[in-house]
Amino acid sequence: MICIPKSPRFDRLVILGPWLSAVVVTAIYWQTNPVAGMTLSFSCVWLTVAAVLVFRIWQLNGSEPLYPLKLTPLEK
Repeated sequence: MICIPKSPRFDRLVILGPWLSAVVVTAIYWQTNPVAGMTLSFSCVWLTVAAVLVFRIWQLNGSEPLYPLKLTPLEK
């Protein structure tokens, strides 16, 4: 079982890590082969749109957890 921390910093890292990696790879490829860089730039655009959507959803949800909670039984 994988234990994932429930901190906002970790969540941002999960989103921004792949985005930053794609931007760096696109810049490197653009310098060596502009056609390859242009092709990869579409991935950067898509990752940017997806990241904005995810951050906006987090803002709309507020502090409500995104993982299931164990409910306690009601007492009679």
